[in-house]
Amino acid sequence: MTCPASAVPGAKAACVKETECWGGLVVSAGDTTARRLGCEETHSWETYAIAPLPADSLTYDQRDLARHPTVKKVCAKAVLLATRHGSAKNIAGNKWISDVMPPSSAQFDKGVRVYRCVGALAGAERAGSVFRPFP
Repeated sequence: MTCPASAVPGAKAACVKETECWGGLVVSAGDTTARRLGCEETHSWETYAIAPLPADSLTYDQRDLARHPTVKKVCAKAVLLATRHGSAKNIAGNKWISDVMPPSSAQFDKGVRVYRCVGALAGAERAGSVFRPFP
């Protein structure tokens, strides 16, 4: 099976090799922070794709990055839906939300130049992984 995010031309995107789950995703003045949690813990967000920041958008500002055409394609709901596995595939598409998680300003200052596409069930927290890792 091919990673759906890797099909976006020019994005150099990939699916995660190991699940990544997050709680407390906060965006303040464009700076995004989140607590990494084990996926067995109750969490809101899970990474379903990762990619290098586009060369013409080297920023930690979540709002600016989310507007970039390539990032929009990588973090599109269609990619999210195609990455689900198990019983998550049976949950209606309109229940899912997708967002962009760039590096925080502190990570960016340390040289981190990747962003993540994260997905969640609207208004729900859950334990376990819903997106397929791709080795």
